[in-house]
Amino acid sequence: MIDLGRADMMHEKFNICTPIDPENTRQVQFFFSVLMATVEMVIIYTRDVAGFAQVCQDITGTDAETAVDAFANSVKRSIKKAPSSVFSSQQTPFQPFGDRVTLEVFGREVFGEWITEESIQRGIDRANNRFGGDNPGSSLTYFTNGDADPWRMISITRNLTLDAQADVIRNQLGGSDLPAMSPDDPADLLEVKQRLKLKLASYLFPFSLLDSSSDDRL
Repeated sequence: MIDLGRADMMHEKFNICTPIDPENTRQVQFFFSVLMATVEMVIIYTRDVAGFAQVCQDITGTDAETAVDAFANSVKRSIKKAPSSVFSSQQTPFQPFGDRVTLEVFGREVFGEWITEESIQRGIDRANNRFGGDNPGSSLTYFTNGDADPWRMISITRNLTLDAQADVIRNQLGGSDLPAMSPDDPADLLEVKQRLKLKLASYLFPFSLLDSSSDDRL
C-alpha cells in the first residue's frame, strides 16, 4: 500500500500517531519492523510453536472487511498485550515482509553511518577469534536449543567434549527448557529438562553420587 501511494491508509488503519512519509526509508522500515515484532512477540514470549497457527487464526478468523483490516486489528491487539518488542533486521525473501527492514533501522539509526555489513562481519570475526566461535573450549557446559528457533544457527548444536554437550529439542523454540518440568511437557522437552537437572547436579556437586539426595538439593 505504501508503494501504491496509500500511506494514508496505513496511518488510519494501524492507528499510527503520525503519518508515514513514503519518501523516508527509515520511517517505512521502522513501520514494517513493528509489524514484524507483533508476530515475533506471540512466538518468542510464549515459547510456543503453535503460536504461529494462533497468529494466522487471529488474522484470518475474523469478519474484517479486508486482509489489511484483519492484520491491522491483530497488530493493535498484540501491541496492547505486549510489555515490550523484539526487533530484528530481516532481508531474507522467505518471510512475509520481504526486504523491508534492513541494517539501516537498527544499525545505522542507533550507531551511525559507519555500521555496514563489512563492519558487522569484522566484529563477528573478532568475537569468534577471541571466544572460539563454534569451538569455544567450554567445559561443564550444556547447550540447549529448539529446532524451531532461528537463533540456533549461531549457537552450539553438537557435542564438543564429554563435559560440553548439546541438545536440539524437537518442535521447540529458544528457552523452552527454562521453566520447571510440567506434565504437559512433550517427551523430548521433558527428557532435556531431566538431563539438564542431572548435569547441573554434577556441576554443583562433582564429588557426590547423582542419587535422589543430590536431586533433592536442586
